[in-house]
Amino acid sequence: MWTDDYQLADPPREISPLLQLQLLLRSGGQSFAWPWIFFWGFVLWLFVALGGMDFATEARFLVTPLERTQGKITGCADTSTEINDRTVVAFEFSYTDTQGTPHTATSYAQESHSATGTPVSVEYLASAPEKARIVGMRLGSLPFFVVLIMSAFPGVGVLLIALGFRKGLKARALLKGGRMALASVLHQESTSTRINDKPVMKITYSFTDHQGQAQRFVRKTHEIEAITDDAGGERLLYDPQNPSDAFLLDELPGSAHVTPEGTFEAVGNPLDGLKMPALTLLVHGGILTALVVLELTG
Repeated sequence: MWTDDYQLADPPREISPLLQLQLLLRSGGQSFAWPWIFFWGFVLWLFVALGGMDFATEARFLVTPLERTQGKITGCADTSTEINDRTVVAFEFSYTDTQGTPHTATSYAQESHSATGTPVSVEYLASAPEKARIVGMRLGSLPFFVVLIMSAFPGVGVLLIALGFRKGLKARALLKGGRMALASVLHQESTSTRINDKPVMKITYSFTDHQGQAQRFVRKTHEIEAITDDAGGERLLYDPQNPSDAFLLDELPGSAHVTPEGTFEAVGNPLDGLKMPALTLLVHGGILTALVVLELTG
Protein backbone atom coordinates (compact mmCIF):
# COMPACT_ATOMS: atom_id res chain seq x y z
CA MET A 1 0.00 0.00 0.00
CA TRP A 2 1.27 3.46 -0.87
CA THR A 3 0.52 6.60 1.14
CA ASP A 4 -0.54 9.99 -0.18
CA ASP A 5 2.16 12.15 1.39
CA TYR A 6 4.61 12.36 -1.50
CA GLN A 7 5.09 14.12 -4.80
CA LEU A 8 6.88 12.55 -7.74
CA ALA A 9 9.66 14.40 -9.50
CA ASP A 10 9.30 15.22 -13.16
CA PRO A 11 10.60 12.51 -15.49
CA PRO A 12 13.13 11.19 -16.04
CA ARG A 13 13.23 10.21 -12.35
CA GLU A 14 16.11 8.61 -10.52
CA ILE A 15 15.73 4.99 -9.36
CA SER A 16 18.16 3.59 -6.83
CA PRO A 17 20.44 0.82 -8.19
CA LEU A 18 19.14 -1.61 -5.56
CA LEU A 19 15.52 -1.03 -6.61
CA GLN A 20 16.49 -1.55 -10.24
CA LEU A 21 18.11 -4.83 -9.30
CA GLN A 22 14.98 -5.85 -7.40
CA LEU A 23 12.85 -5.02 -10.42
CA LEU A 24 15.00 -7.03 -12.83
CA LEU A 25 15.52 -10.12 -10.65
CA ARG A 26 12.27 -10.36 -8.69
CA SER A 27 9.49 -9.31 -11.05
CA GLY A 28 6.88 -11.73 -12.36
CA GLY A 29 7.31 -15.39 -11.46
CA GLN A 30 10.99 -15.15 -10.59
CA SER A 31 10.43 -15.89 -6.89
CA PHE A 32 9.44 -19.39 -8.04
CA ALA A 33 11.86 -19.61 -10.97
CA TRP A 34 15.16 -19.07 -9.14
CA PRO A 35 14.73 -21.95 -6.61
CA TRP A 36 13.36 -24.10 -9.45
CA ILE A 37 16.49 -23.56 -11.55
CA PHE A 38 18.74 -24.02 -8.53
CA PHE A 39 17.30 -27.50 -7.87
CA TRP A 40 16.85 -28.73 -11.44
CA GLY A 41 20.23 -27.33 -12.42
CA PHE A 42 21.89 -29.80 -10.05
CA VAL A 43 19.77 -32.64 -11.47
CA LEU A 44 20.88 -31.68 -14.97
CA TRP A 45 24.56 -31.51 -13.98
CA LEU A 46 24.17 -34.94 -12.34
CA PHE A 47 22.89 -36.41 -15.59
CA VAL A 48 25.70 -34.70 -17.48
CA ALA A 49 28.27 -36.17 -15.10
CA LEU A 50 26.75 -39.68 -15.06
CA GLY A 51 26.39 -39.70 -18.82
CA GLY A 52 29.80 -38.26 -19.53
CA MET A 53 28.06 -35.63 -21.63
CA ASP A 54 29.99 -32.96 -23.47
CA PHE A 55 27.48 -30.45 -24.85
CA ALA A 56 30.03 -28.53 -26.88
CA THR A 57 31.33 -31.64 -28.64
CA GLU A 58 27.81 -33.02 -29.19
CA ALA A 59 26.84 -29.74 -30.82
CA ARG A 60 29.95 -29.72 -32.99
CA PHE A 61 29.13 -33.24 -34.24
CA LEU A 62 25.76 -31.90 -35.35
CA VAL A 63 26.87 -28.76 -37.18
CA THR A 64 30.54 -29.09 -38.23
CA PRO A 65 32.16 -31.25 -40.96
CA LEU A 66 33.06 -34.83 -40.06
CA GLU A 67 35.75 -37.11 -41.41
CA ARG A 68 35.48 -40.89 -41.59
CA THR A 69 38.14 -43.54 -41.28
CA GLN A 70 38.59 -47.13 -40.16
CA GLY A 71 39.56 -48.08 -36.64
CA LYS A 72 39.61 -51.14 -34.42
CA ILE A 73 38.27 -52.10 -31.01
CA THR A 74 40.93 -52.13 -28.28
CA GLY A 75 38.70 -53.07 -25.34
CA CYS A 76 35.13 -53.28 -23.97
CA ALA A 77 33.70 -52.85 -20.48
CA ASP A 78 30.25 -52.70 -18.92
CA THR A 79 29.31 -49.36 -17.37
CA SER A 80 27.06 -48.79 -14.35
CA THR A 81 24.38 -47.29 -16.63
CA GLU A 82 21.34 -49.23 -17.78
CA ILE A 83 18.75 -48.13 -20.34
CA ASN A 84 15.59 -50.21 -20.79
CA ASP A 85 17.17 -52.93 -18.62
CA ARG A 86 20.16 -53.18 -20.94
CA THR A 87 23.66 -52.38 -19.74
CA VAL A 88 25.51 -49.68 -21.58
CA VAL A 89 28.90 -50.89 -22.81
CA ALA A 90 31.98 -48.69 -23.27
CA PHE A 91 33.90 -49.50 -26.46
CA GLU A 92 37.48 -48.29 -26.55
CA PHE A 93 38.94 -47.97 -30.02
CA SER A 94 41.92 -46.63 -31.91
CA TYR A 95 42.11 -44.92 -35.29
CA THR A 96 44.39 -42.77 -37.42
CA ASP A 97 43.28 -39.43 -38.87
CA THR A 98 43.95 -38.20 -42.40
CA GLN A 99 47.20 -36.58 -41.24
CA GLY A 100 48.52 -39.94 -40.06
CA THR A 101 48.19 -39.14 -36.35
CA PRO A 102 47.00 -42.04 -34.17
CA HIS A 103 44.22 -41.49 -31.60
CA THR A 104 42.22 -43.43 -29.05
CA ALA A 105 38.66 -42.72 -27.90
CA THR A 106 35.61 -44.34 -26.33
CA SER A 107 32.07 -44.77 -27.62
CA TYR A 108 28.97 -46.12 -25.86
CA ALA A 109 26.08 -48.36 -26.89
CA GLN A 110 23.75 -51.08 -25.57
CA GLU A 111 25.44 -53.80 -27.59
CA SER A 112 27.32 -57.02 -26.96
CA HIS A 113 31.04 -56.90 -26.34
CA SER A 114 33.26 -56.98 -29.39
CA ALA A 115 36.53 -58.82 -29.62
CA THR A 116 39.75 -56.83 -29.51
CA GLY A 117 40.84 -55.97 -33.03
CA THR A 118 37.32 -55.90 -34.47
CA PRO A 119 37.28 -53.32 -37.29
CA VAL A 120 34.87 -50.38 -36.92
CA SER A 121 33.93 -47.27 -38.88
CA VAL A 122 34.94 -44.10 -37.07
CA GLU A 123 33.80 -40.52 -37.55
CA TYR A 124 35.66 -37.57 -36.05
CA LEU A 125 35.61 -33.79 -36.15
CA ALA A 126 37.62 -32.40 -39.04
CA SER A 127 38.63 -29.46 -36.81
CA ALA A 128 39.45 -31.66 -33.79
CA PRO A 129 40.49 -35.19 -34.87
CA GLU A 130 40.82 -36.33 -31.25
CA LYS A 131 37.01 -36.04 -30.87
CA ALA A 132 35.61 -39.23 -32.36
CA ARG A 133 32.97 -41.92 -32.04
CA ILE A 134 32.20 -45.25 -33.64
CA VAL A 135 29.55 -44.77 -36.32
CA GLY A 136 26.15 -45.64 -34.85
CA MET A 137 27.33 -45.20 -31.26
CA ARG A 138 27.35 -42.13 -28.99
CA LEU A 139 29.86 -40.01 -27.12
CA GLY A 140 28.40 -40.46 -23.63
CA SER A 141 26.87 -43.36 -21.74
CA LEU A 142 23.48 -41.61 -21.79
CA PRO A 143 21.80 -40.63 -25.07
CA PHE A 144 22.02 -36.93 -25.81
CA PHE A 145 18.21 -36.64 -26.08
CA VAL A 146 17.84 -37.75 -22.44
CA VAL A 147 19.86 -34.77 -21.27
CA LEU A 148 17.94 -32.51 -23.64
CA ILE A 149 14.68 -33.69 -22.05
CA MET A 150 16.09 -33.03 -18.59
CA SER A 151 17.14 -29.57 -19.77
CA ALA A 152 13.47 -28.73 -20.29
CA PHE A 153 12.90 -28.60 -16.53
CA PRO A 154 15.40 -25.82 -15.72
CA GLY A 155 14.42 -24.37 -19.09
CA VAL A 156 10.97 -23.59 -17.69
CA GLY A 157 12.64 -21.55 -14.96
CA VAL A 158 14.82 -19.74 -17.49
CA LEU A 159 11.70 -18.80 -19.47
CA LEU A 160 9.99 -17.44 -16.35
CA ILE A 161 13.09 -15.41 -15.49
CA ALA A 162 13.23 -13.99 -19.02
CA LEU A 163 9.57 -12.97 -18.80
CA GLY A 164 10.10 -11.50 -15.32
CA PHE A 165 13.19 -9.62 -16.50
CA ARG A 166 11.15 -8.16 -19.36
CA LYS A 167 8.42 -7.12 -16.93
CA GLY A 168 11.06 -5.54 -14.70
CA LEU A 169 12.45 -3.54 -17.62
CA LYS A 170 8.97 -2.22 -18.40
CA ALA A 171 8.37 -1.32 -14.75
CA ARG A 172 11.72 0.48 -14.57
CA ALA A 173 10.84 2.51 -17.66
CA LEU A 174 7.48 3.51 -16.15
CA LEU A 175 9.04 4.44 -12.81
CA LYS A 176 11.44 6.71 -14.67
CA GLY A 177 9.06 8.33 -17.10
CA GLY A 178 5.46 7.35 -16.36
CA ARG A 179 2.59 9.56 -15.20
CA MET A 180 0.75 8.93 -11.94
CA ALA A 181 -2.95 8.08 -11.76
CA LEU A 182 -5.43 6.38 -9.45
CA ALA A 183 -7.04 3.19 -10.73
CA SER A 184 -10.22 1.57 -9.48
CA VAL A 185 -11.26 -2.04 -9.92
CA LEU A 186 -13.90 -2.19 -12.63
CA HIS A 187 -14.56 -5.91 -12.30
CA GLN A 188 -12.77 -9.16 -11.56
CA GLU A 189 -13.42 -12.72 -12.58
CA SER A 190 -11.92 -16.10 -11.86
CA THR A 191 -10.01 -17.92 -14.58
CA SER A 192 -9.64 -21.68 -15.00
CA THR A 193 -6.05 -21.54 -13.70
CA ARG A 194 -5.05 -22.17 -10.10
CA ILE A 195 -1.72 -21.53 -8.36
CA ASN A 196 -1.09 -22.90 -4.86
CA ASP A 197 -4.79 -23.84 -4.70
CA LYS A 198 -5.76 -20.22 -5.37
CA PRO A 199 -7.67 -19.24 -8.51
CA VAL A 200 -5.92 -16.85 -10.85
CA MET A 201 -8.12 -13.76 -11.06
CA LYS A 202 -8.52 -11.50 -14.08
CA ILE A 203 -8.86 -7.96 -12.75
CA THR A 204 -9.86 -5.05 -14.96
CA TYR A 205 -8.89 -1.56 -13.76
CA SER A 206 -10.04 1.81 -15.00
CA PHE A 207 -8.35 5.20 -14.63
CA THR A 208 -8.38 8.65 -16.15
CA ASP A 209 -5.27 9.76 -18.03
CA HIS A 210 -3.75 13.25 -18.21
CA GLN A 211 -6.03 14.16 -21.11
CA GLY A 212 -9.16 13.24 -19.19
CA GLN A 213 -9.71 10.06 -21.20
CA ALA A 214 -10.94 6.88 -19.53
CA GLN A 215 -8.44 4.03 -19.83
CA ARG A 216 -8.48 0.36 -18.89
CA PHE A 217 -5.89 -2.30 -18.29
CA VAL A 218 -5.95 -5.90 -17.07
CA ARG A 219 -3.92 -7.88 -14.55
CA LYS A 220 -4.00 -11.62 -13.90
CA THR A 221 -2.79 -12.87 -10.51
CA HIS A 222 -3.59 -15.34 -7.73
CA GLU A 223 -2.47 -12.83 -5.09
CA ILE A 224 -5.10 -10.14 -5.41
CA GLU A 225 -4.90 -8.70 -1.89
CA ALA A 226 -1.87 -6.51 -2.55
CA ILE A 227 -3.30 -4.91 -5.68
CA THR A 228 -6.90 -4.41 -4.55
CA ASP A 229 -6.45 -3.22 -0.94
CA ASP A 230 -6.48 0.58 -1.35
CA ALA A 231 -9.97 1.96 -0.75
CA GLY A 232 -9.09 5.26 -2.38
CA GLY A 233 -7.77 3.59 -5.53
CA GLU A 234 -4.62 1.82 -6.60
CA ARG A 235 -1.73 4.09 -7.55
CA LEU A 236 -0.21 3.38 -10.92
CA LEU A 237 2.21 4.78 -13.43
CA TYR A 238 1.31 4.73 -17.10
CA ASP A 239 2.97 5.59 -20.38
CA PRO A 240 1.45 8.88 -21.61
CA GLN A 241 2.06 7.75 -25.21
CA ASN A 242 0.34 4.42 -24.58
CA PRO A 243 -1.89 4.67 -21.47
CA SER A 244 -2.85 0.99 -21.57
CA ASP A 245 0.79 0.27 -20.71
CA ALA A 246 0.54 0.69 -16.93
CA PHE A 247 2.16 -0.58 -13.75
CA LEU A 248 0.65 -0.70 -10.26
CA LEU A 249 2.99 0.53 -7.56
CA ASP A 250 1.82 -2.32 -5.34
CA GLU A 251 3.33 -4.70 -7.93
CA LEU A 252 6.82 -3.54 -7.02
CA PRO A 253 8.86 -6.46 -5.66
CA GLY A 254 10.09 -5.98 -2.11
CA SER A 255 9.70 -2.65 -0.32
CA ALA A 256 10.22 0.77 -1.85
CA HIS A 257 9.26 4.35 -1.22
CA VAL A 258 9.48 7.80 -2.72
CA THR A 259 12.22 10.05 -1.41
CA PRO A 260 11.63 13.73 -0.49
CA GLU A 261 13.16 14.55 -3.88
CA GLY A 262 10.40 12.57 -5.60
CA THR A 263 12.58 9.64 -6.73
CA PHE A 264 12.20 5.91 -6.06
CA GLU A 265 14.44 3.84 -3.82
CA ALA A 266 14.35 0.43 -2.14
CA VAL A 267 14.04 0.12 1.61
CA GLY A 268 14.72 -2.71 4.04
CA ASN A 269 17.35 -5.42 3.87
CA PRO A 270 19.35 -5.02 0.62
CA LEU A 271 19.49 -8.81 0.26
CA ASP A 272 15.73 -9.36 0.56
CA GLY A 273 14.71 -11.58 -2.34
CA LEU A 274 18.16 -11.47 -3.95
CA LYS A 275 19.90 -14.31 -2.11
CA MET A 276 18.49 -17.07 -4.32
CA PRO A 277 19.21 -15.27 -7.63
CA ALA A 278 22.76 -14.55 -6.44
CA LEU A 279 23.30 -18.12 -5.22
CA THR A 280 21.89 -19.63 -8.42
CA LEU A 281 24.00 -17.43 -10.68
CA LEU A 282 27.17 -17.98 -8.67
CA VAL A 283 26.83 -21.77 -8.29
CA HIS A 284 25.50 -22.77 -11.69
CA GLY A 285 27.35 -20.02 -13.50
CA GLY A 286 30.54 -21.29 -11.86
CA ILE A 287 29.83 -24.88 -12.91
CA LEU A 288 29.10 -23.81 -16.49
CA THR A 289 32.25 -21.69 -16.60
CA ALA A 290 34.34 -24.59 -15.32
CA LEU A 291 32.92 -26.90 -18.01
CA VAL A 292 33.66 -24.35 -20.72
CA VAL A 293 37.22 -23.90 -19.46
CA LEU A 294 37.74 -27.66 -19.38
CA GLU A 295 36.46 -27.92 -22.92
CA LEU A 296 38.73 -25.13 -24.16
CA THR A 297 41.79 -26.45 -22.37
CA GLY A 298 41.07 -30.13 -22.78
